[in-house]
Amino acid sequence: MHRRTYLAGLGGATSGYLAVPVTSAVVNDPDRLRPPEEQFTIQPDTEVLFETSTNNVDWTVDDESVSGVFFHGYPYYSGNGAISYQFESGGNHRVSATDHERGDSVRWEINVDDDGAPAPMIEDFSTHPGESEVIGVNDSVEVTVTATDPEGVLELALFEEGRNQTDIYSRDIAGENDTATYEWEEAPHWFAGAYPTGVAVVTEDGRVSEPEWDNGPEIRPPFEVEILETDAPVTAGEELAVVVAVENPSTMYLAREDTQEIELLVGDDMEPVDATSVTLDGVDRSTTTTLHYETYPVEQAVEFPIRVESPDFYDETLVEVVADDTGDDSDPALALTIVSTNAPVTGGEFLSVTVQVENTGTGPLEDTLELIVGGERVDTTTVQLDGGEATEQALGYETYPVQQDVSVTLRVEAVSATAADEHSVSVDGVN
Repeated sequence: MHRRTYLAGLGGATSGYLAVPVTSAVVNDPDRLRPPEEQFTIQPDTEVLFETSTNNVDWTVDDESVSGVFFHGYPYYSGNGAISYQFESGGNHRVSATDHERGDSVRWEINVDDDGAPAPMIEDFSTHPGESEVIGVNDSVEVTVTATDPEGVLELALFEEGRNQTDIYSRDIAGENDTATYEWEEAPHWFAGAYPTGVAVVTEDGRVSEPEWDNGPEIRPPFEVEILETDAPVTAGEELAVVVAVENPSTMYLAREDTQEIELLVGDDMEPVDATSVTLDGVDRSTTTTLHYETYPVEQAVEFPIRVESPDFYDETLVEVVADDTGDDSDPALALTIVSTNAPVTGGEFLSVTVQVENTGTGPLEDTLELIVGGERVDTTTVQLDGGEATEQALGYETYPVQQDVSVTLRVEAVSATAADEHSVSVDGVN
């Protein structure tokens, strides 16, 4: 069994991992990080992120205890103390963060006014491949966001997984309008459970956009394949059978595509020769199936690779095909023998050749015999014989009037069959 790359434990029931470990900063004061200024003016209904350099703080807004942040995983991502708060009513508000062990505090004065800074906005958010597509566990996925801020101080695009909402991924953005893309080399684990990805953008002074969510593609479960056995070696021209084990090892119960095609490929070029559909769900998690290939007729034994593939896995082995040496009794087989000539003859006279022709097979045959002298065809005849039948055929030619004695090689051969015989004779010179 092989895999092209495999995200182990994909879609399991374990809790999400933390993209960035929680830090435990120890400082004398919970330093003010965001907003960076003590006084800040915003428009109504604008959400603001408040951050301190230590995470062991208690938060209040107008002396009322508050908690929570726009993305649950943000404090783990940043390692800082953080809340976000949406100010709906106008006027002045006081936000404080107090170290609950040391008692040190930092405060912000927030003025809510129609002339204040508005929240940044997400203009577009998309996932590729998209919601209507199906991908494997080895396929990459990217999310892209475009955001605007009239104040021109965009800082972060934050992407949160939708399953446990603890993993945060980020890209820097800047200015009044910017686009950011984050890519996962393998399909993120939360997509396997049909959970979306969220995005929000944050400005340098702490204003937060309304989060948006996108479902992204569906993830098919990984069907592992293993070649259990073949009936190789097989005789050339016969059918090769390949027994394959198919297993769904994942816990992707919510994933679709529980029916996948298993394909057999053969040869150095991996030519597809057979395929079958296999269904594995939460109940039936493994099965076996058999794929077939009708081998080519060969005259000698050959060895070649075969591969079995699912959309995400493959397995390979070598198989042998042996030649069919049983023969075919119905095939004709021609044998030729020069049995006599009228040599020696005098140059210019007719030289005759008698040939015995035999069909050593059982099927009928028809072939043409040629008499060849000095590389030149000088006579032909056609024979028709049933299986096991033999006959004699006469061939000949008028010799050249030579002035002295010469030796001539007579060759009789069949045009279609690989049969021939040769004989040397004398031709006397003309006195």
